Order: sequence, then structure tokens, then C-alpha cells
Amino acid sequence: MFPRWMKCSLPALTLALAVASCDRGQPSIDELVGPQFNTTGNGYSKVKGDDGDGSSLALTVDGAGGEIQMGKHWLRIPRGAVSEPTVFVMTLLEAEYLTVDLTATSVGSIVLNDVGAAGFAVAVDLRLSYEYASQSIADESKLFIAWIRPDGTLEAQPSKVDGSSKHVSADLWHFSGYTVADGVCLLETGC
Repeated sequence: MFPRWMKCSLPALTLALAVASCDRGQPSIDELVGPQFNTTGNGYSKVKGDDGDGSSLALTVDGAGGEIQMGKHWLRIPRGAVSEPTVFVMTLLEAEYLTVDLTATSVGSIVLNDVGAAGFAVAVDLRLSYEYASQSIADESKLFIAWIRPDGTLEAQPSKVDGSSKHVSADLWHFSGYTVADGVCLLETGC
């Protein structure tokens, strides 16, 4: 019927087309990079960093949970967060900010981030390192993880700062783009 190469290529082509045509309602890479001092009406600023290289790691997780580690950044999927095999992908965006894109797609789905957009039964723990921040941090305790909304504004997530390990962590109930932000000073004012 079909040559072997076509049988092997068809799933990859289907996934590539699904990814290319999928409108997740998330910002594009151009929106994520934004202007050098990307502030929103609420006074939050993205923290600049230099460890994003566009690389991704994927892990298939079932109800038992799992963990992805990319350098000093972590994504912990606890037991019960998903009920079926799900591919979790963590991407360090090629941007000048400490920004990640997170997706969770059920195995066999052609809809990218179907599980991550719908939400998790148990919160997933994201820990981002600010050790390589390329700007001075006036008050580390004021750092937090922010959801990058589709319109580009930042929405603060309840976060914890660990100054000794230089990590900011947050429990996430859905996936999208996230960044480390500073709510104390606006970068363009030179505070």
C-alpha cells in the first residue's frame, strides 16, 4: 500500500502540521521578547537573563509523576497531576529574559498543549533559577513567577523565593509562557 518511508513520516508530518496550525492563544516569540524594558500597567518587569538558548526537553509522564531538569531550572510533575500518558515539554526561550514555554500534550493527540491548557488535577511545580540574571536584583524577595498573558501583560503567580539557591518557584495549574519578574522597580527608571 504505502512505502515504509511514508508510513514512518506520516505521524511526524501530522504532528508538524498540528503544531504549525495550532492557535494556543499564547504569545509568539516576538511578543515574549518584546522591548528591552517590558513593563505592564501593573508595574511588573521581566528579569533579564542570559541562559535561554531555545533548547527543549520532553518527558512522557503518567499518573506516577516525573521531573524535568534543564540546567538549574526544574519542572516537577507530582503524582496524580495527569491521569493518562502525557508529553511534558519545557523550552528555555531564546530571549533576553528568564522565560520558559511549557506544554503538556496527551500521547496521541494532535492538539498541542491540550492537557496543559485544560489544567491539572494537582498543581505542577516550576522552579526557575535567577543565578544568571544579567541585571542586578535590588530585592530578591520581591521576585516572582508571572504568567505571560496572550495580550503580553504579566500576571503574578503566588511564588516563593529561595535566596540561597537563587530560585523562584510557583505552583502552576495550567501551562503557557512564564517568566521571572520583579515587582519592585521599573527597569527603565534605573531604580
